Amino acid sequence: MTELELYWKELCERTGIEDNDSNYPDIVALRYIFYDYARNEKSANWKTIDDIVGRDHSTAITGLKTYYKLMSVNDPYLLQMISRVDSKKGYQVVNGDKIYVPSSYHVYRGEDDFEGGLATINKVEHSNNLPKDHVNYTMVGIEENISTMYNYRCLAEEQDELKKIYVGKIAHSSPDLRAEFNQPNADWE
Repeated sequence: MTELELYWKELCERTGIEDNDSNYPDIVALRYIFYDYARNEKSANWKTIDDIVGRDHSTAITGLKTYYKLMSVNDPYLLQMISRVDSKKGYQVVNGDKIYVPSSYHVYRGEDDFEGGLATINKVEHSNNLPKDHVNYTMVGIEENISTMYNYRCLAEEQDELKKIYVGKIAHSSPDLRAEFNQPNADWE
């Protein structure tokens, strides 16, 4: 088995993907990552790549072009897949990355209501007390909602569903300023 074949096998094992012949989004994204690695890191020819992933060269070329387009806009889904496969160094979330976030509505703080959608990360905090694989290790803030920090790992795991819900929408503040929804000293009893 060649080095590239071993790498492809390793990528599939890291992500738990077994069906190489599928057009399921995970396997398509995995192929994009592999095309980039094979062409740019190993200078592999298209025939070699085709044989490993079971696609023709035109599909591989189109896949690599799509990979570059998605990376140029920090596609959250592709970045999530990269973080799954790159277990040696791991994807490090940075300011400027794009991520989908959910809406939030408040009964007694309507002024803080927020419409979900695609957002830009502007703050990244790592815990000093938790191990790196802990669910709460990385928290992120977004430009569109500066008063809230989000659990990055939870958001990353929800990107598929959030993208379906908020496709084409940009996250933004949506305050409800009606008095009945802004009672900071409301009696909860």
